[in-house]
Amino acid sequence: MNNKKYSYIISALCMLLLTSGCAMKSESEAPEAQPSETNQDNTTKVEDALADSGNEILIVIDQTPKPIERNSFDFVVKQVPEGFALAEIQWISKDNLIVNSVQDAIEHGANGEDGFYISGDGQFSGFIYPDTMKGEEGQVVFLFKDSEGNELTWKKKLTLSPSANSQEGGKNENVVEIPQYMLEQYMQAIANQDAAKLVELYGGSYQGLINLFPETDTNDKLKLIDQYLMLLPRISLNEILEQTVVSKDKYIFVITLKLEDGTLFHTREFDTITEKFTYTVKRVDGKLKMMELPPYQA
Repeated sequence: MNNKKYSYIISALCMLLLTSGCAMKSESEAPEAQPSETNQDNTTKVEDALADSGNEILIVIDQTPKPIERNSFDFVVKQVPEGFALAEIQWISKDNLIVNSVQDAIEHGANGEDGFYISGDGQFSGFIYPDTMKGEEGQVVFLFKDSEGNELTWKKKLTLSPSANSQEGGKNENVVEIPQYMLEQYMQAIANQDAAKLVELYGGSYQGLINLFPETDTNDKLKLIDQYLMLLPRISLNEILEQTVVSKDKYIFVITLKLEDGTLFHTREFDTITEKFTYTVKRVDGKLKMMELPPYQA
């Protein structure tokens, strides 16, 4: 009787071991985790393999009205998992499907065409759309790829809003102006050596340029600026270090600039090296203007 009882116990233990082995095998053969859909806080996570916080996709969408004629929103890619790079951006709605590669966006940044754009050495990026798309509800999708062809996506639902200048309203309504945006536009014009844009945004004195180019017509602002740009190296905005609100009509920024190779731009006067530059945004004749010219290094 005891032998029979022991036989049942041994048989049960064998069955338990076999069941555990099958379970372990089943778990070990489970497929690798895939990237999850975008969660509610607009970050896409790759489960398990990329679980740490440094491997999230973080993107900022800015729909603040801007003092420009065209409709647009800005975006900034703050963080991407290691090995992945932006490959494509899409706008998807019931009426429109717009798909732009990164190369398309760079070309739009140079030629100003509608669609997604990247310009100013990657400092400025956004989406420009026509009046017919104002108020359109849809989804913006960012596609990232790595060298092995793996893909990650980041998605956000948006309602396209008009620019500050194109919003409907009374004729006496004030256009919303953003000092930092004015600074960024000015710096982009410097990077692009766009003399016409600089003349539009600059509100300071031309006396220094008149002294520098005495043969040029003092009223020809475009030529004065264009000649000045020819003396400058290719520089662009590197970082905004400080912003001070003096009043609703005056703002002061402290910035650094960079050369084409990415190194900091500096000026030297005798033994003094300057790497930080102060720029003032001030209201002139009702509009915000930049008060300082690009820095000059003789």
